[in-house]
Amino acid sequence: MIKDLFKHSGIFFAGSIVSKVATTLAWILLAKILVPPEYGIFTLYFMILQLSTFFADFGLNQYYLKKVEGFDKSGLFNKILAVRTHTLAISIVVLSVILFGLKIFTPAVNLIFLISLVPMAYLSILDGYYLEQKMGLRVSLKLGSIGGICIMGFVLFQPYLDLTRVFLLLLFAFSATLIWIAPWRKIKLTSISFSDFLSVIKSSSPYAYLTLTSFFYNRGDAFLVSYFKGDAALGIYGLAYRFLESVALFPSSLIQVLFPVAAKKTGISAGQLIKITLAMVLIGILFGLGIYLIGPFFILTFFRPEYFQAVPILKIFSLVLFLFFLNSPLATVVQSSRLVGKFLPYGIANTAVNLVLNIVFIPNYGIIAAAWIMAITEVTGFIINLIFVKKLYQARRYNAT
Repeated sequence: MIKDLFKHSGIFFAGSIVSKVATTLAWILLAKILVPPEYGIFTLYFMILQLSTFFADFGLNQYYLKKVEGFDKSGLFNKILAVRTHTLAISIVVLSVILFGLKIFTPAVNLIFLISLVPMAYLSILDGYYLEQKMGLRVSLKLGSIGGICIMGFVLFQPYLDLTRVFLLLLFAFSATLIWIAPWRKIKLTSISFSDFLSVIKSSSPYAYLTLTSFFYNRGDAFLVSYFKGDAALGIYGLAYRFLESVALFPSSLIQVLFPVAAKKTGISAGQLIKITLAMVLIGILFGLGIYLIGPFFILTFFRPEYFQAVPILKIFSLVLFLFFLNSPLATVVQSSRLVGKFLPYGIANTAVNLVLNIVFIPNYGIIAAAWIMAITEVTGFIINLIFVKKLYQARRYNAT
């Protein structure tokens, strides 16, 4: 099982490498087109778009993976699509009020944002369907398609691009990717009653809260950097974080592949989890050292001098990266088990600690503080995961019915 797990993780990882090369190159080209304040606005736009999509997904991918065993796959998939259409409509209404009421962006950009929610919604909800069928390569190439289309747009239309046109290009990339990736032959228009909608939402809610908590944990610092230090600081911090995301491909790949396996009734044994975690520790050490030693070279060589302040942030992120590797198998097994409800308050508490520390220290110590706080709360997250893994196997409650 472990060999098969790492095989599929490797396939997902390979696709993710292609995607990350494309998206990283796209962000590099964008950084050459936009000055740091504009890049900061783009980062804020993209973060809000991700947050909106993650929240409106409401844990439906994880719900599908947890429930699909023993059910009609096609019927459940189309039911999930119907639920996601309802949450999409709700998110458009809510965000229309927020964006136009608070005037976060220009009216034109606000409109582009709302339209972008549509392809983003269906792109995100397809992940569970393909992962359950062990077609992770298609999922992992999704971002590569978006990044590749953006690269072509940046190269072909660079003299004509401003911030608004960049957002239009991103919308086109989302839409074109959805056209080729969606399993159109499997999709059927399905109506769903309000009671069924509420039933699914209630069952998927623990995963929704975990996803939302994870988003605030991973992105809350950037929002606070933008608020306390401005768009230029966010642009520098965001660049370093892009490197972290690019290198954190393998733990992300393992999580995507491991969750459907751990969610099944047979699950993962304690011995298998130990072997998987030890392997991830060794790989994490190699990747952490790599980003510490090589990452600064790329920033100093390929970016404007204004971005050189990202180097010390990137060095701190090398430790964060190692902790990502260490935490990924433990967190995935716990979150796919029946203990997810009891785990949730601790995950929320760890995120709250992260946000409070950022609020306290960013005003005085800037983006360096934000990076160290992420490292600290990764350690506390590891302790929480370890406690729940111990409970999970000692009580013999893993995937109990």
